[in-house]
Amino acid sequence: MMVRLIRVWVIFLAALYSCATPQPPIGGPKDETPPRIDTARSTPNYQVNFTKQPIELIFNEWIQQPQDVAKQVVVSPPIRYMSSLLKLKGKALIVEFDDREVLQEKVTYTINFGEAIKDLSEGNAAKDLRFVFSTGPVLDSLGMQGEVRDFITQKPLENILVMAYDQLNDSIVKKERPLYFGKTDKEGKFYIKNMRGGKFKIFALEDSNQPYLYDAPNEKIAFADSLVSTAPDSSTNIALRIFTELPTLRLLNTDTKRYGLVNLQFNQVPQDIQIAAVTPGIQTRTEIVKDTLKIWYAGETTAANWFLNVRKDSTFKDTLRLKTFAPETYLRTAKLLLQNADSKEFQRQNPEKSLVLTFNHPLNTFDISKLLVIEDSTRQVSPSMIEIDSLNSRKLIIQYKWAEERKYQIRFAPGAVRDLYGLGFRDTVRYNLQAMPRKNYGNMDLKIENLDSTRTYVMELLQGEMPEPVQREVISGKNQVRFLYKTMEPAQYKVKLIEDQDRNGQWDTGSYFKHRQPEPIYIRDLDALRPNWDMDVTVDWEARKQLPKN
Repeated sequence: MMVRLIRVWVIFLAALYSCATPQPPIGGPKDETPPRIDTARSTPNYQVNFTKQPIELIFNEWIQQPQDVAKQVVVSPPIRYMSSLLKLKGKALIVEFDDREVLQEKVTYTINFGEAIKDLSEGNAAKDLRFVFSTGPVLDSLGMQGEVRDFITQKPLENILVMAYDQLNDSIVKKERPLYFGKTDKEGKFYIKNMRGGKFKIFALEDSNQPYLYDAPNEKIAFADSLVSTAPDSSTNIALRIFTELPTLRLLNTDTKRYGLVNLQFNQVPQDIQIAAVTPGIQTRTEIVKDTLKIWYAGETTAANWFLNVRKDSTFKDTLRLKTFAPETYLRTAKLLLQNADSKEFQRQNPEKSLVLTFNHPLNTFDISKLLVIEDSTRQVSPSMIEIDSLNSRKLIIQYKWAEERKYQIRFAPGAVRDLYGLGFRDTVRYNLQAMPRKNYGNMDLKIENLDSTRTYVMELLQGEMPEPVQREVISGKNQVRFLYKTMEPAQYKVKLIEDQDRNGQWDTGSYFKHRQPEPIYIRDLDALRPNWDMDVTVDWEARKQLPKN
């Protein structure tokens, strides 16, 4: 008898739970209608003289618990306490402000729900759902709109904050939240509505930590060059291009583990850095590898430390105190090495290019009388030029008209080269290469059009993911140019064209506090260059203004 009563109670409670808990309908046509607000039973929209109170929005059907509130729900002007703003109660969505929240006086607020409100049955999202109220006697009705794209790729960006400030000092973006803001959609478009009349500072931000403040150096930003006025029906249209500012140069790490080499790691690529050894008798060479400045040095000092001045124009200056190592300890076991030396495998050589040999230490001198170039193992030939690379002294350049499919050997007798430390080869070192046939390579006829002859440009031809360009040209005083590149490696290339406004030979990003937008840049991906192929390429500088689709 007791078991039968328990079963009855279980069945009764299950039935009661199923009646109390909303369930998606089973069968019938698919529901494609989004939930709608029952305006007769909900808190009235578009109120004036609003005081802080719960807002109750009752829908015509069951809705899901709002998802992704931080991205979907936008309150403008921004409020400080968003985490507990929305509560679900039956078919009603309750908007309840935190007790600590203080609403601004005589300001029109807009709550835009995005696609956070969806029905329970099929997940249909309510579109353009907004609740508007004013803490003053008037509802503001002006606004602005626009789009945000990446400065380099020109692709539209989603979830970018576009903020409007009535305070016009530059530092406001770091100190205070905006008066109004909007958020971009998938097409990069934004709309800010219910704004009051006036002129506003416009600042866009890819906000990584959601405080509505520009408070992280790696955050992407954009800004309008001038103040923007509101207009009826949000007809003011703003085009913003997102970029990342160059952070203040900082030295992160100093590595001095051995004699002869100091590695200085920075928070960015250390371009245009000048060094000078304060201690007499110290020679230096430099090399940049990603974010590290390698400083090769040689010399002796009796002091426990030696000093090095490091500076970059007026933005960075430091004097480093470096530990002194006895050179004998390192030089006792150190060797000068040539990459791929004494290999039985013949290295592929482009017949139209100079041979570039890479060593493990910077070179200081070479003796051409002790360096031989042998063709087909028997005939000695004379290179037209041999030199140490002025940009990287670990490289030795040998110019010669290499004959197709011929094999060559470069022989370094002892004393042929000496590095910064005075080290040389102790035995004869050989380097084998073979000139490849020209049919293995492609040719490129590159034309660049619609330039401004009063401006200077830098063109870089990039191969694959290689960081350094394979070709680089500076263009000035011309409307169009043409470059013919022969025997190029078959690969995927792209053209980077920069308007070099400050003529420093590189692309410069923008600076918000200096009111400087990034230098115009256009990157064009090319078709793959194939072997034994002539490829004609025309790059139109004006094409950068044609915005790509998503």
